[in-house]
Amino acid sequence: MIKGQFAKNLHKAVSERGIKQVELAKVLEVPPTTVNGWMRGAHLPDIEKLMEICDYLEMPVGEMLGDHRHINDLDEVKHLMDVSLKQKAYIENLEAELNECKMLNNQLMSDLDADEGLAEICVNEFIADTIKAVKDAGVKKITVEF
Repeated sequence: MIKGQFAKNLHKAVSERGIKQVELAKVLEVPPTTVNGWMRGAHLPDIEKLMEICDYLEMPVGEMLGDHRHINDLDEVKHLMDVSLKQKAYIENLEAELNECKMLNNQLMSDLDADEGLAEICVNEFIADTIKAVKDAGVKKITVEF
């Protein structure tokens, strides 16, 4: 089973890179018939040759032997990075909304003729309630109109 998987992966890697069996044999310092045997799945290289093959083809040994777990791990890392970028954008959006609320707060404070302390308490409670509602509802963007 490993021989077949190795042969398939070796054949694919060599083909994708446009490498001829003779060229690979020269690089690895083995007879072309040895490379041909690997490509047919007749036998496997020893561990040192396997390492040389993978280094030359810039391919992980596990992948060459058919172990694709690292590919799944890579997909998971990509997924987590995507989620992280979305969370970062969401946080930036909330920060922008908060800054907008602060700006509105400042505008309201200057516009109100009432007692300065009372107006500040009312506006700050409004902002706190709005921010809590945004977080609780999972809302990504809010618009405040007066």
